[in-house]
Amino acid sequence: MAEIQEETQILDSPTREVRFEAKKAWKLLKNVFKASFLLKNHDVQVVADIDQLVEEVRMSPGRSNIGRGKTITDEVIFDHRTTDKLFFHIQRSSTEDLIEIDQLIENDPRRYARNKTDPDSFINKPNINGIRPLYEACKNGYSNTVQLLLDHGANPHLLSYIDLKEPESCLEVACRWNHFIVIKCLMNHSRWSNKEIRDAMKKCCTSRVKEILKGNNSSTRRRCSCFG
Repeated sequence: MAEIQEETQILDSPTREVRFEAKKAWKLLKNVFKASFLLKNHDVQVVADIDQLVEEVRMSPGRSNIGRGKTITDEVIFDHRTTDKLFFHIQRSSTEDLIEIDQLIENDPRRYARNKTDPDSFINKPNINGIRPLYEACKNGYSNTVQLLLDHGANPHLLSYIDLKEPESCLEVACRWNHFIVIKCLMNHSRWSNKEIRDAMKKCCTSRVKEILKGNNSSTRRRCSCFG
């Protein structure tokens, strides 16, 4: 009788192990099938508003299971909101807005982690449309805002993209819209290459702008006259 029980235990033991391994394998296979289905039937939704993006992320399946990913997501959302806020104040550029812009730059948590000339630093980083802060100020002719951004280290040589396609410099857009004081701010702040000047010349509409470009591309640095 003891021999029969021993044989039964020997037979049962590997059977349990086989069942356990089979269950594990089936679970993995189900995950593969599920991933394959999602890849073949993915839905793409265009999210134009940051608040809508936040809501979509919060409502996404499996959100509660994310550990470290939650922190990364929140950080990305914070960056988007801060950039949107910066552009909001640049587009208005009242005295109060200039104060807000200054505070946003001063309170940037990565202010000392990146070089100010870095294309991805807060003061240079483009928005969702490929437009950089300084370019936005130059396009609108806000010379006070332009000088403020330059004083904080914004790089005037970085390109922005019109409709995410055509590259254009801050100097070019200022010339295109005949913002004379802005052009002087940019020319007095930095040394421009011959190519940059030629590209800006192509956007000039008046001889006055061309004269500014020809006469001010020197090594002398002067503060923008709009500040006195």
